[in-house]
Amino acid sequence: MKSFRTLLIAAIRHVFLVWGIALACITYFSAKPPEVRTGWYFAAACLLLMHTVLHVKRTQLQTRLAAGS
Repeated sequence: MKSFRTLLIAAIRHVFLVWGIALACITYFSAKPPEVRTGWYFAAACLLLMHTVLHVKRTQLQTRLAAGS
């Protein structure tokens, strides 16, 4: 890793991925009833899906910009 700044930038770019994984892990080790955990798993899945969609869109945009240059 180059520096602490690169780590922070990577964490910001992948914030939905980090929060989705953290939420899923916290929910897995939670002692709450299954009905409550299902909702939290759904929220974690939404964060992971949002990360994937934004990553694909960002990649498509960068590809389009590179082809146009």
